[in-house]
Amino acid sequence: MSKETMEWLRSNIRVGYVGSDGPAWWAASGEYMTDGSHFDGPVPTEEVERLLSVEFAEAEMFAQYTDADGNRQVIKDPSRKVIVTPDNGAVLGVFKQGYQVHGYKEWTADQIAAILDTSRGELGTKSVGLLRNRGVAFMQAQLTGSGLEVGGFEFTPYILAATSVDGTLSSTYATGVTAAVCDNTLAAALSSARTKFKVKHSRNSIGKLTEVRDALGLVYQAGDEFAQAAAALQSVDVTEADFAAWLALVAPVPAADPKSSTGGARYTNAVKLRETYEAMWRHDAKVRPWAGTAFGVIQLSNTHNTWKRNVSGADGGRMERTYLNMVTGVTAKEDAQALDALASVMGERLTAALA
Repeated sequence: MSKETMEWLRSNIRVGYVGSDGPAWWAASGEYMTDGSHFDGPVPTEEVERLLSVEFAEAEMFAQYTDADGNRQVIKDPSRKVIVTPDNGAVLGVFKQGYQVHGYKEWTADQIAAILDTSRGELGTKSVGLLRNRGVAFMQAQLTGSGLEVGGFEFTPYILAATSVDGTLSSTYATGVTAAVCDNTLAAALSSARTKFKVKHSRNSIGKLTEVRDALGLVYQAGDEFAQAAAALQSVDVTEADFAAWLALVAPVPAADPKSSTGGARYTNAVKLRETYEAMWRHDAKVRPWAGTAFGVIQLSNTHNTWKRNVSGADGGRMERTYLNMVTGVTAKEDAQALDALASVMGERLTAALA
């Protein structure tokens, strides 16, 4: 988990649309409009460009060792190179010579700007940021004024562009939606893998920019895809027996340790997780409106993973992990896993609705 502080992250993440969407969940009460992290409308272009204009340098790689005679030796590895940030000398990664740095602005903001279609709705920057000590960058642009809703669930489609120079992420592009009720992100197509396009950091990657722009145009379909999937899931009733069976799959409780007065750590942690799920299902305002439906199960799982799951690093760790999960596709994968578990319980009652 990142060792970066909440203060560092606040300085390197920007959030827009506070006027309509409210601040991000991690915003400091009463400070977010004065600390430079939030904006009433979209994040201004100049702020996006400033944040993403990180310079990188390629350095030669040397290794130091002590030979058999006790002498210090230094050798150069011509097959490798080191990526550093010249302003502070931070080493972000060691790669083979074929590795191609993808500039943050070029591979995120510039790609999103290239597919703007003002006749179909304007895209504005919802969030932009640097993670992992500037080793990862992302930009999330949403369709402004969409005002979309299905079954009382208000949402806004977005397009996500992200890349890295620390080797953790290909240049990645995906669509999804942000939920107004809880600031969660969900996959655009809940019943299948979300739209995603990746470009590896290879010498041939520059030639794929046109393909990237074609893929990004799918943001205009994201709202329809999500609405269709959400409506289908909201039409599927989940009984108490279904919910109990789903819980048994996603939050199993092992047998209590007879040698422990409390049942042991594994047992008590599992019971606590089960109780958290049950309490959210019945009482949480972000889940309760859709409880009793398949959509409610997805919303429960997604909301728990965003807001309740234990994350090291206090608030800063949760903040960075939430963005990294969105960027890397972990959030969409976990949504799909929750739905798969429900499908194994309900069988054709669920699959028929999603067909």
